[in-house]
Amino acid sequence: MNYETVKVNKMMKLSDVASQMEVSENYINVLNAELRYKITPNREYAMKIPEGSIEKFNLVYSDIPEAERPSISYSRPVSRSIKHRVRSGETVASIARRYRVSKQTIFSANRINRKTGFLRKGQIIRIPVSRVETAGVKQKPSGNMTHKTAVSAKTYKVKKGDTLFGIAKRFNVPVVKIKQMNNLKSNAIQSGRTLKIPSNHEVEGIS
Repeated sequence: MNYETVKVNKMMKLSDVASQMEVSENYINVLNAELRYKITPNREYAMKIPEGSIEKFNLVYSDIPEAERPSISYSRPVSRSIKHRVRSGETVASIARRYRVSKQTIFSANRINRKTGFLRKGQIIRIPVSRVETAGVKQKPSGNMTHKTAVSAKTYKVKKGDTLFGIAKRFNVPVVKIKQMNNLKSNAIQSGRTLKIPSNHEVEGIS
C-alpha cells in the first residue's frame, strides 16, 4: 500500500479520520495497524494516510473530534477459599481433582494427616482456589461497583411425608443450604410448598 505520513498531536479515532477524509476506514486501520485501540495517542504520532491525501487531511484536521482515552481491561487472580463437606468415599485426591487444585494445597489449608490423608464423612474442609477478576481502568474513577454472583437453583414441590433431611439427601446437598436458600428457621416443611434446591456444584465462599 502506498501512503504518506502526517504528524498529529491529538487523540483521534481512525474511524473519524476516515469519515472526514472520505476514505475507507479499513484502509486507514490497515495503514495504522499498530494502534491497538484504533485511536491515535495523546502525543506526537506519525499517522499514515493514503498517498496524495495530505492536502485533504490538512483541510479537515481541525474538524476531526478529539477522542476520549480508551478504557483498558486487565485480569488479575483473586485468591479465596471455599468450603467442601466431605462425602462418603471421597479422598483428598478426588477432591483435589474436582476443584482442580493440588493435594498439597488442600493439606496446607487444613489439619489433615499427610500420611494417612484420612477424611471423615461430613467433615468441612477449606479449598483455596483462585479466580480471574477483570477490572476496568478508566481515566476518571466512576465510583464503587458491586459485584454480584448468580446462584443456580432448581425447585422441588414438597410431597406428603417428605422431610428436609430426605430432600437434602435426594438432591445430594446439605440441609443447611436448603434452609438458607428458603429462609427456613427450622426443619419443619409443609406439603405443597415449593422449595428452591441449590445445585450440588454450588460452593459457599469463606471470607
